[in-house]
Amino acid sequence: MMFVYELDGIPLILDNCSIDDNNPFLNQWAVYAIRNLTEQNERNQELIAQMEEKGLADNSALESMGLQIEKQDEKLILRSARKKPS
Repeated sequence: MMFVYELDGIPLILDNCSIDDNNPFLNQWAVYAIRNLTEQNERNQELIAQMEEKGLADNSALESMGLQIEKQDEKLILRSARKKPS
């Protein structure tokens, strides 16, 4: 478990705590991994407690497909980036 901390693996695992249609169990595995990494491990608990939201990740791949991400009321919404007809 020390290697995960030293290699900055905890943020990578947390990045996988989202729903993925191609791998519906990924979220559950990520949560389970975080549970195991933080159980009786104050250093990992403190690391997560000190994390701050830094905004959206690079979404250039979505933009190339004509999509964009918007944040509304602490939720992320996927929308078409194409302009609607007036």
